[in-house]
Amino acid sequence: MPMSKFKKSRIIFILFNPLLLAFYFWMGILYTTPNYFHKYIGEIIDYQPLNDNYNVYYHDMDGDSITERICTLINRGSKIPVITYYDIDANIINQWNLVGKWLLGQNIYFGDFNNNSYAEVYAITQEGDSLFLNGKELLLENGINFENRFICKTKLFNDHQVDAFIAGATNMDINGDGADEFVFTIFSGFSHQPRNTFAYDFVADSIIVSPMSASGFSSKINYMDVNGDGVNEITGFVPAVENIHYSMPYTDSCSWLMVLNPSNGMDFLFPPIRYDGAFGAIDPVFYSIEGRKYMVTKFYCKSVGNETNGFLLQLFDDKGQLINEKFIKYNEFTNLTIINPNNGNLKNIFYMDDEGNIYTSDTSLSIEPYSKPNVNGLRVNNGKSILIDVDNDGEEEIIFMASLSNSDKLIIYRSSLKESTIIDLPQSRQAYDWHITLKQRGANLPPIIVLQAENNIYQISYGKSPYYLLKYPVYFIAYLLLLLIFWGLQKLQYIIARYRFETENKLMRQQMALSKRQLEPHFMLNTLNNIGYMFSKENKEDAQYYFGRFASLIHRGLTYADQVETSLFEELEFVRDYLILEKNRFNGDLDFTIEAEPDIDLSETIIPHSLIFTFVENAIKHGLRHKISDRKINIHLSKISNLSKIVITDNGIGRKQSKILRTTGTGKGLGIIANIVEGYNKLNNQSISYKVIDLVDGNGDSLGTEVKIEL
Repeated sequence: MPMSKFKKSRIIFILFNPLLLAFYFWMGILYTTPNYFHKYIGEIIDYQPLNDNYNVYYHDMDGDSITERICTLINRGSKIPVITYYDIDANIINQWNLVGKWLLGQNIYFGDFNNNSYAEVYAITQEGDSLFLNGKELLLENGINFENRFICKTKLFNDHQVDAFIAGATNMDINGDGADEFVFTIFSGFSHQPRNTFAYDFVADSIIVSPMSASGFSSKINYMDVNGDGVNEITGFVPAVENIHYSMPYTDSCSWLMVLNPSNGMDFLFPPIRYDGAFGAIDPVFYSIEGRKYMVTKFYCKSVGNETNGFLLQLFDDKGQLINEKFIKYNEFTNLTIINPNNGNLKNIFYMDDEGNIYTSDTSLSIEPYSKPNVNGLRVNNGKSILIDVDNDGEEEIIFMASLSNSDKLIIYRSSLKESTIIDLPQSRQAYDWHITLKQRGANLPPIIVLQAENNIYQISYGKSPYYLLKYPVYFIAYLLLLLIFWGLQKLQYIIARYRFETENKLMRQQMALSKRQLEPHFMLNTLNNIGYMFSKENKEDAQYYFGRFASLIHRGLTYADQVETSLFEELEFVRDYLILEKNRFNGDLDFTIEAEPDIDLSETIIPHSLIFTFVENAIKHGLRHKISDRKINIHLSKISNLSKIVITDNGIGRKQSKILRTTGTGKGLGIIANIVEGYNKLNNQSISYKVIDLVDGNGDSLGTEVKIEL
């Protein structure tokens, strides 16, 4: 048993020593406080408001690692589309006037189909009921320059308007001739058509188009070589908009999982898979997981009669065969979007909810938390993201727009999705139309992110924080400070404990001294002689009564001799026995009363041991013993608010006469009790006080003594 107690105290000592206590608090602080030492930081270095119908892009058009500024706008006089381009110093180089009108969004795209380091700019315009492709190498004289290359006809939304828009575009070699084709996807709203993906072959001057369909990719276009033919397949977000109400393949009254195979004439890789429910949507994302190619999809529908009450997650192989699926109720997540952080070979699938929290799963689709953004309360627009290497480190970051407190934020996630950088955009409010390009200032300078959010343009610096490594000395200093605090607290606790121990020892010594004085030999001998006299006179009943009181007195004295404090009840019982025996000693000439008002809880009120007894004994020895008759002592207990009062009154000879008579031991007991009260107050943070008052008549003659004790 002693060994077990020793082990327990040893374990407690180890667990609660300052080194570990500081470590516990240090870890708690690191976990609960914001991370002020982000590895990557972003900062707005320039802001400019723009006019309507004015879009800004940056692109290196001549391969010199310095980007030109390309702006799209509408010529105010002729209302025609215009592309104006500038050098790095904002000097106008030239202007390209197009024919017709911009499509919705006024988007342009860049590529270098023949890899000659001179980039082309591509723009799609509309004239009448027709769409046209335009392309030009802006900085190369006699370079590629074609305008109004017919793409297809469209059905007008009304007599003069087309609501078609470009959902995505890229350059890739789909036929193996060594030159890239410009691959672009167009989606229409009420204009019905086109809802296709096209590839323009520069060499053959021909356009390849996907199969006729009432459905198509409206956003979030994905590219990945899933069948291993060396050419990226294409998929994207397919909504069931239900705008076409006549017979067409792949009705838009439902959603379709579609994957296009550009190397096979832009035909489907496998027959489209149907998902019933108007106004629903299928959201597919290509994934390469440990060398195998998959499509991870999310389907949902919230229309009346087709409510899915959640998301259906599915995993398909490269041939469109279902491998796994899982249904997730809406209340489990605040929306859920599948994201692919780098289009590379991964081990897991990643997801994002509306608050920017990242989750992950393996191919079993069992979702687990992965990481959180640095700010709580975000509302992320995860319907659109951009993959771009914004710091030239060879890895693409994934970028989203979000809002918080009516202000937009730009969120840049590293490719690992473990760390995010959030940049305030104070002038922007819930921007829907936004794009990002990079402003390059030379091979040795980091790029600048150029974000256009509606009519606001921001230039943002982004990179590793110069203060990031400071976190290690700061964290170490924080731990040292905590260690110093806990070491100081331990030392203070040790001093307090030692002081308390010494005070308790002093109190105990005083208490023992008082206990030795309680039942002095003269009193005990006198009491025993009286009891013996009663027995000799055969007054057995009185003798037994007084002997019982004497035994009780001795028992209480021994029981509480080593205690510092006792209850009022025990103290008064001890005093009562003492006074009964003293009354017998004075042959009945001692009247005493002990009165306690009902609102005093005698059992719960704690006082220093022998506090009342010492004053009573003092009254008997020095005040009442020298009276010839009519000895009286009264003890009265009352309570006012939280203050308890004890008043001890005697009609003895008084302190003045007692000093004249030099009664034995005068002041010793009171001196001890003064020390006990002082130590008890310090030890227990109490405020026990007492006062001894001489009672006199009008002539100054003594009427006795009164002691007032306040607890």
